[in-house]
Amino acid sequence: MHIVLPSPLGMALDALARRVEHLFARPHGTTHRTALATVDQDVVRSLGKGELMVAPDPLGLRVDCFSGSLWITHDGDRKDLILEAGQSYPCLRNSRMLVYALAKASVRVVPDASAQ
Repeated sequence: MHIVLPSPLGMALDALARRVEHLFARPHGTTHRTALATVDQDVVRSLGKGELMVAPDPLGLRVDCFSGSLWITHDGDRKDLILEAGQSYPCLRNSRMLVYALAKASVRVVPDASAQ
């Protein structure tokens, strides 16, 4: 008997597709936006499922996901990123960054010391 298992890439794409379906299934106008006007070194923010943080100039910042699940995208970039609890993302571009909570999440945005 021969069993074919899905590839890791195929499984990741399936998971992303399911999350995107949930994103667009939300009733119109229910997304809450939080602007990242200031970056506080030790402030952990709580985001409810469907809440959005916007960073207009994110170059040199780092996003730390402590719990939950985050979808990160930059304007003009076709590569999106999913962060799970315990993962971080160093922002290497300056185009506007959107951080969307796929599930209730705890997140911190700080200056990235390794970028300096």
